Amino acid sequence: MKSYRYPSVFFNKEWYWFTTPTAQLVGDVVNVFSYEDSDAGGFKKKIGLTTVIDLSLSLESIQAHMRKRFVREQVAKGERNGIKIVIGVSGNELLVPYARFREGKGIASDNPRVFASCLNVAAYVEDTIIAGGAFVEDGTHIRALALFSERFTDDGRMREVVGQANRMIVAEMITYAKAHGYALFDLGGIAPESSEQWERTLAEFKEAFGGERKTCYYYSKVNSPLLRLIIKIRRILHI
Repeated sequence: MKSYRYPSVFFNKEWYWFTTPTAQLVGDVVNVFSYEDSDAGGFKKKIGLTTVIDLSLSLESIQAHMRKRFVREQVAKGERNGIKIVIGVSGNELLVPYARFREGKGIASDNPRVFASCLNVAAYVEDTIIAGGAFVEDGTHIRALALFSERFTDDGRMREVVGQANRMIVAEMITYAKAHGYALFDLGGIAPESSEQWERTLAEFKEAFGGERKTCYYYSKVNSPLLRLIIKIRRILHI
């Protein structure tokens, strides 16, 4: 299990990864990610879908299941183009490109403090970060929590290089996880049947690495009586 906190002035939001929801998990707001279906009392449950790679397989077998032209050939091109992947970078290095990516994509803002609790990776061309990722892990499981890249809308060559960097980050992290004894590599949630084109495209990208689809579960619970009251009032007032 891995846990971390989003502290605030009034309420603390706790995230617990790779475990099951129980009354012993503390926090004003408790969020749990699990591969187990549970009916724990007081928790709201949301069912999701992800794609995972069994790291008990040999690295050669894992790589053979990656789509040849979409992944393996692009990784090789990225290496020839001098893209450098660095695992274990400071989260502070990723804050600006991550915020720029979400703004460019029109995706709602996220809490950047998560980088402080993750294993972070960056792809560099010379000294410039062009792509990155944050992975949450507990020594057994490792899951892509955020993947992002720079947008070069007017430069076709750089768009290709960024695409290569995105693939290299995932491929390098799979190799890293295998070498460090993890059991399962999770590429993060997918929504292949979404009405949103970007979600279907993201699902296609992640599934190109040869994993298998797996159901996952998100649980949430508000323990703070004051926060429950605030939420109730906001619903009544439609705020």
